[in-house]
Formats: sequence, C-alpha cells, structure tokens
Amino acid sequence: QNLIFILAPETVTIRSSNEQEEFFQAQSTRTQEVRQRIEGIARQVKAMRLLKEKPQNYGVNPQHLEAEDFQQRYTKLELDLQTAVASIYTKLYYPSTSGYIGQKEIKTAGGEGGVPFIELILEALIKDGELLTDRNTTQSDLMNLKKLFFEQTDTVALAKLRENFCCVRSWPVLENFGALDQIVRAGVQKGEWIVFRMGAANNVRPDELYHQENEVPMGVNLADPGYGLITVQGANQRGWTNTKQIDPAKVGEGLYYAVAESGSASVQQLTENLMEKLGEFSTQDLNEAVVNLVKNDRLLAFRGSPDQQKKPDLIHGSGAVLYTPQPEDVLITPARASELGWITTQHRGFNLAGKEGTEKLLPLLRRLGSIYSRGAKSTIETLDLVDFELPEGGTLRLQLSNVPPGSMKALGELFEVLDGVVTKGENTEFFLEILDPEDDCLLIQELK
Repeated sequence: QNLIFILAPETVTIRSSNEQEEFFQAQSTRTQEVRQRIEGIARQVKAMRLLKEKPQNYGVNPQHLEAEDFQQRYTKLELDLQTAVASIYTKLYYPSTSGYIGQKEIKTAGGEGGVPFIELILEALIKDGELLTDRNTTQSDLMNLKKLFFEQTDTVALAKLRENFCCVRSWPVLENFGALDQIVRAGVQKGEWIVFRMGAANNVRPDELYHQENEVPMGVNLADPGYGLITVQGANQRGWTNTKQIDPAKVGEGLYYAVAESGSASVQQLTENLMEKLGEFSTQDLNEAVVNLVKNDRLLAFRGSPDQQKKPDLIHGSGAVLYTPQPEDVLITPARASELGWITTQHRGFNLAGKEGTEKLLPLLRRLGSIYSRGAKSTIETLDLVDFELPEGGTLRLQLSNVPPGSMKALGELFEVLDGVVTKGENTEFFLEILDPEDDCLLIQELK
C-alpha cells in the first residue's frame, strides 16, 4: 500500500480525510468549468477528424481540406487538446511519511505531459523526503535511516527492509531496489551499521560479516537470501567483531600449501581443513586469499568437482578480477591442470609440497648453497620448512620468499647448519615453489 500514488485531474474532487465514505464528491463549479473547456476542444477535434475521414458526407470538397490554413487549424487543435488534458492533472496524492495522505500540486510551465511531468513528480517527492534514491548516502541521510531501520530491534533482515519500503505507509518509497543496495553499502562504509549473513542454522557466528574495516565486496549480491543488518553496538555485544585476528597472509599460505599437496580441492574442503589448523578466520580473508592466488596464476579455479576429467572453464590471471569464490568452487595447481591437459606450457611453475616435497628436498638441504654455487639459477618464489624437530624439544619453521640465486648461494652455510641440527618429525613438511623454472637449472635437474 506504500506504492499507491494517485495523480488526479481537476475534473474530480477529492474528499478530505475526515469524511468517511465516498472518494469523489459532486462536481464543483470549478470542476464543471474545466470539464466543459476540455469537452469543447475535444468536440472540435472530433469534428475535424470526421471531416478529414469522410468530407463528402458533409458536402465538403476534399481538396479544401488540403489547404494550409485547414491543416494548421487542425494541428493546433490537436496540440491544444493534449495540452489541455495534461494541464488538468495537477494533484498528486500519496502515503506520506507523516502517516497521513500527502498532497502535492504538480504543474508544468506549458502543461506538457510525458517525461518532464514525471521528472517534476520525482523532484517534488525527493525534496519532501518521500522518495529515496541512490544519492541518499550522506551521513545525515544514513543516520536518519538507521533510526528507521532499527526502531524496534538491533537487527533486521534486508528482505524485511524491502517489504517495509513497499508496505509501511510511514516509510519513504524506494526509487528502485538498487537504491537500497547502494544505501546499505554506504552505511557499512561510513560505520552506521554492519551487514551479516549467518549461513548454517547451527552457526553462532556469521559466515559473512562486513563492516567499516571490511566493506561489502562488489561481487556480493545483497539481494540473495540471508543478508541482514545489525547495529555496530549489537555486533560488539555478540562478540562478532572482537575475534582473534588470523594473519590473512597465513590464510593464503595455508591455502596454497593445502592445494599443492592434494593437487585440487574444493573451497569448502579447504576452509574446513584450514580452520582446524589456524582457527576461525573471516570469509572475506579466505576469498581475498583465493582471488590473489588465482590472479597471480599460482592456482586456477573452476566450477565442478575435484576429481573431474573433462576440461572446465578455468579462471585465472586477469579473469579473476571480478571473481567471487563460492564454497563449491574447486582450486587446482597449474601442474595438476597440465597433467590433465587443461592448460598449455605457459603455466610452467615448479611445485613440491607436503610429504613428496619432504622426501625430495630434505636430502638436498645441506647442499642447497653449493648447488647454487655451481650454477643453479632459479629464483625461489617460496621455500617453506615446516615443523622440523630441534634436538632438545621444540620445532623450527623457516620460510624464504622471492629469493634470487645470489641470496640462495649466500645462505649455503645456514643450510649446512640446519641439516646438522634439525631432524624430520611426524609433521615435518617441505614446500617449494618456483614460478619460472629453467630446464638447465641444476636445482631443477636434482629435483626431477
């Protein structure tokens, strides 16, 4: 009922709000005058139309109707009728935010209808705060809307907001639902509220939480079921915003190693495994880690199953700019994709991970420096030594990133010392990634 607008002509009289039954009253003198004027012009137009159609029925020579004077009079009368009709639609009635029926006088300069007339109506409604557009995103606008949204509780579903904009008379009207989307995003950006999505019914924390420090990504469709708003205070009281922060770099790192070890896995599987190892982290951090890995061609993504053989539409490189990972998406290493014949040799990265990496790299640990001294020339994108056991208890982890051949050569003594101190334990793993290996590199030849 909040979407009912009545544009009434001057030929009717609207009953005032304190009268009960009828909508229209008897025609006033003014109404009769307007009607008579319109009817007078309409009769002339109708008569000239009949004359043009069948002039012989009225004893008129058709050639006389082709005269310029007659054509001008006829065209003028048609325009006069259009203008006269448009000019009498001057009263706009609508459900006002005050809770009563609102009224505006709408008049154009020349009585024209169509687009200019609609624009006047929109301008009048926006000026009176009866219509919300995607421009209602100032701090003042958002503060007023926050009072409206959270009038009864500190949470509200976006589906309920859309319903209220359509049905509650005391609420303004949306220009379109896209305007609400822009307003919600602006409110998150300016810290007026938080967007959340709980996910599974047994969740005690939201799967998705977007706030001033973690804005709503453009790939998120707020029209999807389950999204809601909560006040900043409400989110703090529930402990949603005071979580132990997991370094996003660790999420990306763990994600890459998990895929490298298995070759391919679904985002859902990877999320569950990583949360067991790292603890809780946000969906936003996970999605950013996935997108970065895919954009940099370290991993490829597709919609399908981890064990499928048929080539899918692969997402990688610049194609991941607008990519939003879904739980059922699959991530795969370039090496595994190449084995399946899904990609060409342009993805030449060399990867070793997990137990396989340990079996191949551990015997070479002592000699890594000397291998580079003898001419190895591959730049190490990542070399990660995980959970090596120390002689009297404790574990060691060493991570190298973006290391050129000269630096690897300089680290030779370190590798020799490590080899004499650490031992392989139950959870020991090696991870190695070289983005652009050269076939004649001594290290690559040792590892193949």
